[in-house]
Amino acid sequence: MQNRSMLKIVAAVGAFMFLGVLAGCAGLEYAPKRSIMYYHKELPAAERAVEAARAAGKDKECPAEFQAAEKAKNDAYEIYWSCRTKEGIAKANESAALAKALCPPKPVPVVVVAPPPPPPPPAPAPAVAPAVSLSANPPAVDAGKCTTLFWSSENADGASIDHGIGDVGKSGSRQVCPTATTLYTVTAMGA
Repeated sequence: MQNRSMLKIVAAVGAFMFLGVLAGCAGLEYAPKRSIMYYHKELPAAERAVEAARAAGKDKECPAEFQAAEKAKNDAYEIYWSCRTKEGIAKANESAALAKALCPPKPVPVVVVAPPPPPPPPAPAPAVAPAVSLSANPPAVDAGKCTTLFWSSENADGASIDHGIGDVGKSGSRQVCPTATTLYTVTAMGA
């Protein structure tokens, strides 16, 4: 009977120890390094982040930043081993953040294409040259006799008749009495 009681006590103590180990290892990760088999999960996560950065070639792309992340990881383990667990975990989180932020991609410049210039306005229609006509009634007279000049113009602002008559309207008439043979010319002034 005594053996049986002793066996029950040993079994109970063993169960409590097993549960204690399980509870004590909760949140720990198997990652043997030195003589310690289990670590808080942040330390192996930092190690994986640094190794992933190395595998991605970041150790060659930005070596100074990579070395800083790797040093932070190594420091995290050293701090952890010196029984400063919370400090070691904080340093491991810092190392993981550094490793994940290594060599951010450089921003690609955005090329903005300017819209084409607007087409030039259409050229104004060419101005229509003024036209003018001149006639006399009667068309011919003897010296000292009178005749009436008639003129009309299109696309003109005004007209001018030579031999001293000068500027006249766009159309009209005027009586003239030349003393000698005279040829009258009218000039239309443009619009």
